[in-house]
Amino acid sequence: MSPQSRFHDVVIRHLADALERQAPTGGGVAAHMDVTIAPRQRPRPDLLVIDASIAADMRRTTYTPHEVHLVVEVVSPRPITSSPGSMPRPASSTSKS
Repeated sequence: MSPQSRFHDVVIRHLADALERQAPTGGGVAAHMDVTIAPRQRPRPDLLVIDASIAADMRRTTYTPHEVHLVVEVVSPRPITSSPGSMPRPASSTSKS
């Protein structure tokens, strides 16, 4: 995971505030929480709008897809050279036997 930029942080905070104001009564917004899709699939989006029935549970460490109403991932433009396909590879993975 790359370091988070200040821009990324500010956008997440502003979006979280706006979503909190718009969330249905009792619903909530969670930041950087896991969503368990399968035993080894737990993405951690920037923001989630979650079910009112679980928003008050402060012991939660993950949510199921059925409890999540909206997922937000803030994406910043990257230089062309930082795309995964253009990154240098270790010599062992590019050499042919």
